[in-house]
Amino acid sequence: MTLFFITTLGCKVNQHESDAIAACLQDMGWHKTLKIRDAEVVILNTCTVTGKAASHSKQQIRRLAEHNPKALLIVTGCCAQMEGEAIAAMEGVDHVVPHKDKHRIPELLEKHKKEPFSVWPSSRHAGPCQETLFMDIPAPARDMGRSRAFLKIQDGCNAFCSYCIVPYARGRSRSLNPDRVLGKVRALAAAGYKEIVLTGIHVGMYGADLTPALRFEDLLHLLLQDPSCPRLRLGSLEPMELTDSLMSLLRENPKIAPHLHIPLQSGADTILKAMGRPYDSSFFAERIHAIRKKLPHAAIGTDILTGFPGETELLFDKSLKLVESLPLTYLHVFPYSPRPGTPAADFPHPVPVEISRERSALLRKTGEKKRLDFAQTLVGTTLEVIFERRRDKANGWLKGLTGNYQTLLMEGPDSLLHQQIPVMATKMRNDGRLEGRIP
Repeated sequence: MTLFFITTLGCKVNQHESDAIAACLQDMGWHKTLKIRDAEVVILNTCTVTGKAASHSKQQIRRLAEHNPKALLIVTGCCAQMEGEAIAAMEGVDHVVPHKDKHRIPELLEKHKKEPFSVWPSSRHAGPCQETLFMDIPAPARDMGRSRAFLKIQDGCNAFCSYCIVPYARGRSRSLNPDRVLGKVRALAAAGYKEIVLTGIHVGMYGADLTPALRFEDLLHLLLQDPSCPRLRLGSLEPMELTDSLMSLLRENPKIAPHLHIPLQSGADTILKAMGRPYDSSFFAERIHAIRKKLPHAAIGTDILTGFPGETELLFDKSLKLVESLPLTYLHVFPYSPRPGTPAADFPHPVPVEISRERSALLRKTGEKKRLDFAQTLVGTTLEVIFERRRDKANGWLKGLTGNYQTLLMEGPDSLLHQQIPVMATKMRNDGRLEGRIP
């Protein structure tokens, strides 16, 4: 019996790829362990979206090597892609696998068991990703112990925002053929998943590279026609991709979770222009109000960076006031972290780290109020809840996720574990989680 340990940093695309690698290994007879010291093979899927993320990836490499120096340590992901040679030189690292070979990790490991000195991909080929084909890692169509699965339908990005390394690490936008997406959705549904998160680096660009070209909306129509399709949750979409027809599709189809995540990054037009974002604050605000009008109970989240070069107190105040004025339900706030290799890393007028953190704290406080206010509005309403396979550790209650991205707890029998049912929200706890009962 060969034990492996896999850990993932960064985005939902990385999570999908890690799940797929783990599922393939398990299908080959390997066993996954949650205890790193027991593992014969350790796999780290890294992130490099910011300078801080890249540093964290390297810290994790050192930690994993320290905790189990005898294990075969494999490093993959975006940090491995961009800094392959440097990572290969780190103590304890056995192999660095770039994106183009990530899907081969199970095959390479199986070969390594029989031929320990077999040839692995060279870290010398790492660097900016040149891939033009979609790397089709099999979907984890097996029980991974969760009620929802991540499904990568798109990879890469053509936007090249001034602060972002991801287009270099992941390459240009490319899409999975819609028939392959449908097949994966069917396989995941057959494996028992109650929800599928359609994810990618730039999901809204889905289909633009295909022949004939498709829209993300076209893919949704195809999936919704299949009776086996479970609840779908959409990955992050840009403001200009939130068309009226897409919002109508969400409103008319209960199989799509009423939850949208739309990155803002800054509420100041000067900063948005410097970031290379293709919209202004007034357009973003108009789209958010349009969502709330069409989907009154939808969760609407956003991303915001603080401390971007040139962000004065006045410009930050514009961001804060814009966010306060909009019907958002949660915020993901990040202090800007310069990423070497991006244009913004060389921009003038850097903001001191402590000021950036103070601004983040103000926005997070605003976000927490919005999160609690939104949860309170749902008390007394009936929500579609998918309960997890395990009970809440704190009190043994059933624990589930609503379509509009709220955690709900309920007393009930084991027969409701891993089921989707309508639940009446009866109370909001101090931490924002809902309590409910079957109506």
